[in-house]
Amino acid sequence: MKIIQSNDPIIFYHNHPKALLSYAGEEGLNIAELRDLTGLDEELEKDFSSKVSYNQYKSLIKACIDKLNNPALGLHFGRRLMFSGHGSVGLGSLACNTVGEALDIIITYKKLISPITVMEIIRNSNAAHVTCTPAFEGGDVQRFFIEVLFSTLYHCFLQATKKTVMDCTFEFNYAAPEYENEYYKILNDNVRFNTHRHQITCHPSLLDTPLTSSNPAIIHEIKSRSSNLMRELGDNEGILTLISQYIRQRETGYPNIDDVANHFHTSKSTLKRRLKGLNVTYTELLKDARLDRACNYLESGELTIEDITQRLQFSEAAAFRRAFKQWTGQSPSSYRESIKVRQQVIA
Repeated sequence: MKIIQSNDPIIFYHNHPKALLSYAGEEGLNIAELRDLTGLDEELEKDFSSKVSYNQYKSLIKACIDKLNNPALGLHFGRRLMFSGHGSVGLGSLACNTVGEALDIIITYKKLISPITVMEIIRNSNAAHVTCTPAFEGGDVQRFFIEVLFSTLYHCFLQATKKTVMDCTFEFNYAAPEYENEYYKILNDNVRFNTHRHQITCHPSLLDTPLTSSNPAIIHEIKSRSSNLMRELGDNEGILTLISQYIRQRETGYPNIDDVANHFHTSKSTLKRRLKGLNVTYTELLKDARLDRACNYLESGELTIEDITQRLQFSEAAAFRRAFKQWTGQSPSSYRESIKVRQQVIA
């Protein structure tokens, strides 16, 4: 199983990078100049299977934000991108019967577009969450990826359901940026910052909303074509995505860094060095996994604090409460109450 680095070609050029170049051209930028700055040679246009590296795409994003003087570019580009900018994954999503089925297609095959972020649907009785976990540490550029994803999903589903608004809340685990008002203009008024993870929260019934252009024949074709591409793609995912998935797939217990190194057929020192290059430690990844699981347990409302303490392998409930307060600024009980209030609003 290969651990990808940020200069490996992992992102299909003919999806987001090409779409961003086109968008920049429409906004008045010189595409040839952008190609020169970012190393995105025009030869890429001739090969539909061509890929670019995370670093190349990041350079393009930074150049576009700078030259357009638009720090909110991710939100605007996401609204413009729509289903057509996602190749077969977008077509397959549009052909589904419901919003939930479309999300399942997107989550399953998103890695065909790029492994920059990993998505998951968490369904509880009172709320559903579409979460997004970064695969690379990218600072402001990482914020761009989240903005593009959430803006794209929202406007794609508005179009596909013929709705003018969808009742959901957008949550971001960073502080509100200077252009905060753009979030309310492009998404909706239900935007929250400084949350514990990036997610879209809605009532579970929203996932059953029918799409207006469902087509079973297209879905079958897309799944068949995408499955072949998935086999070719193999394990070309970002290191943080791979490790996070490996940690989270365990129902009980957590692997130590030696276990992870063995699983990925590498040495502990090599793994540490690669994580250091991404400005993250294994301890931080483990903390994120425990926090994510803790929040899921608290949101479901099915387990006591003592049960959660055991499942997360804390020595005692007091230790779990201290850790959770340190992670989120709230006690587990306060967090659970705030979730109940939000779920009542959504319902």
